[in-house]
Amino acid sequence: EELGHEVIIHENFYVMGAFGSAVLAKEHVNGQISSFHGLKVSEMNMTSGSFGCVDCANRCTVKYLVRAEDKSRVNGREKNDAIFARWNSRCGKW
Repeated sequence: EELGHEVIIHENFYVMGAFGSAVLAKEHVNGQISSFHGLKVSEMNMTSGSFGCVDCANRCTVKYLVRAEDKSRVNGREKNDAIFARWNSRCGKW
């Protein structure tokens, strides 16, 4: 009544912010293929490893996952492009 016209509330009103964010993200990437693996990640064959980083005073033990089909070794270590995820780096380098 205050507005002087009918107010329509969409049945999925609670996800409109997520929908808008998805539209903006789609426009931002201009059709580039995403590297997001989605829910299929639980079905992937992974191997894990760790290494001691000595590049700063934190001396972190950085842990990582490698997709088994992408695993290749250079000088005894996985190539960076085969690494699927890394964590436990306090300084943020990894």
